[in-house]
Amino acid sequence: MNRVVLIILAAVLPTGLTTANASSSPSASRDRDIQFDMTYTLTPRGPGAGASLVTLLPQTITDRQTVRDISYSHQPSGLFSENGNLYARFDIRDASEPMKIVISVDATLHPHDFETAKKRGPRPIDATDLENYLRHERRIESDAGEIRKAAKQIVGDSEIGIIRAALGRVLSHMNYSGFQSEELGALGAWRERRGDCTEYSDLLIALLRARGIPARAVSGFITSFSDVPHHNWVEVFTTDYGWVPLDPLHVA
Repeated sequence: MNRVVLIILAAVLPTGLTTANASSSPSASRDRDIQFDMTYTLTPRGPGAGASLVTLLPQTITDRQTVRDISYSHQPSGLFSENGNLYARFDIRDASEPMKIVISVDATLHPHDFETAKKRGPRPIDATDLENYLRHERRIESDAGEIRKAAKQIVGDSEIGIIRAALGRVLSHMNYSGFQSEELGALGAWRERRGDCTEYSDLLIALLRARGIPARAVSGFITSFSDVPHHNWVEVFTTDYGWVPLDPLHVA
């Protein structure tokens, strides 16, 4: 099964990204307008050769973000959708030197946290779709013996209590390693007790799924960062409030 990922803004890290109107201490209670560029450099392998790029594009996502406009320094060869994601393809023919491609995005980010979810109430959702977020999959080994044993030890007096206990278990078990190029997956993170935002998220998702609570990975860009804008976090489905975000690394 392919890994289930919700794309927020974009799930790829381009060669350059700049933002405007992105305060370092944004208010979580209001919409925020942002503008940013995704910059790529396509380098042909030799004189007269070509080069291609396929990249994710941000989309409007209910209660998360509204994409008002996307513009391109060079028009893409085509746009296509796959697995609910939108992609652009760029092709260079007979190029003699590198070409820079800039994708400019104008969007609004909507406040979305536990408090806004409680006020908004749950959105209708297909029960079949929820089943996708209870399965084990590559790097989300919720069926592994060690993960299932750890999940059984997570208790709470309510669904929210169990979710908080699962988050606490991850925080007490893991040590932040800084960025690492090799993904360990949930089982590897549990065994080695280390990782970056990906491992923190994978482990939390696996523990929640093993407890019968739907959870999914979120990959995207954050507008306030110290090293790189690309980040991974979690959304968990709650019976009363629908999908609610959790960011285990930033909590840590």
